[in-house]
Amino acid sequence: MVSIPSEIEVRGTVVVLAGQGERIDDFGPLTERLVLDGYRVELFDDVTVDVGAVRAGVRRLLGDPGLPSPRVLLGSDVGATLAASVAAEFPAGLDAVVLAGLVTVRSRRSAPHAMGRPFGDPPSESSGTPALPSGLRLPPARALTLPSLVFHGDGDEVTDVADAVGWASDLPRGAVRIVQHGGHDVVTGVHARTVTASLVLFLERQRSDGPVVVDAFATRPPRET
Repeated sequence: MVSIPSEIEVRGTVVVLAGQGERIDDFGPLTERLVLDGYRVELFDDVTVDVGAVRAGVRRLLGDPGLPSPRVLLGSDVGATLAASVAAEFPAGLDAVVLAGLVTVRSRRSAPHAMGRPFGDPPSESSGTPALPSGLRLPPARALTLPSLVFHGDGDEVTDVADAVGWASDLPRGAVRIVQHGGHDVVTGVHARTVTASLVLFLERQRSDGPVVVDAFATRPPRET
C-alpha cells in the first residue's frame, strides 16, 4: 500500500495489477500522481508469477469493509486481462475497472497464428505458446457490467489495437481511449502523464452521480424557432 499524506483527503482506492515482466517501480509516476490526488494505491507485482495467488489477494483486499470507495481495479498487460476476469466474475466490492494494454489470446507476443479465432478461445497446439498464463482467459466484454475504461496504444506491439477495440466495443458501460503513437506500455511509457490525467478524470466521475464538467453545447438550451 502507498500511504496518502495526512493533509490530503482520501478519495478512493486504486488496485494496480502489473503485467508480464512489470514491477511495482514501473508504476512510480502513476502512483505518485494518484496519491497526490487522494487515492490509496495497492499494487500487485507481475501477476504472471502466480495468477491464482494474485486473484485471491485481490478478492481478500476488496473484502475489507474499510477500504475507501470508489474502488477501482487497474490492470496493465496480462494484469489488464486478469482485472477484466476478476471484474466479470467477482464485481462485488468493485466500482469500476481500467484496462491498459490489454492482452488477448490473439496477442502478437506469443500466439501469432491466433488471429481470426473468436475472442477468448484458447490457442490450438499449432499456434505456439499461449499468450496468457494457464487458467486465465479474457471474459466476454458483455460480462463486465461495471464502468470500464480501456486505454490502448495504436502502435501496440503485443495486441493489435483492432483486437482490443473490437473486444471493448461490447462493454455495456465502457469507453476506449486510443493513445496515438502509443505502444504497449501506455500507463508507464512516454504517454503516461496524459493517460494518468484521463484516468484521474475517470476516477473522479465514479465519485459523483453525474459529470462535474460538461461541454457548453451539451447544456445550452435549445434555440427558439
